[in-house]
Amino acid sequence: MIAWVYSTHKEAIITQFKINQLDWRKRRRPSQTLTPTRIECEDFQKIHNHFSKTWVSFNDGSHRQMIGRVVLNTVTQEWELNALSADGLSVAATLIET
Repeated sequence: MIAWVYSTHKEAIITQFKINQLDWRKRRRPSQTLTPTRIECEDFQKIHNHFSKTWVSFNDGSHRQMIGRVVLNTVTQEWELNALSADGLSVAATLIET
């Protein structure tokens, strides 16, 4: 799934990410299927271990504020955004370089 990330760092930058599918089968009941549909990142920068506020919209219409962390995957050399909310929800996205 492709989602747009709107960053407001100094100038309006629109970045495109691919949301990674996470398997919650072992931790959640099978009936609960929250799927992220949109990610908004306040201050995305290509700096390893950079933290930023991230807002995620889900398929059930809910919105969550999360703490996002930018990391460089040393194996694939891709930038990734990993976000975690206070209630344990996690979202992972990979930067699509254009």
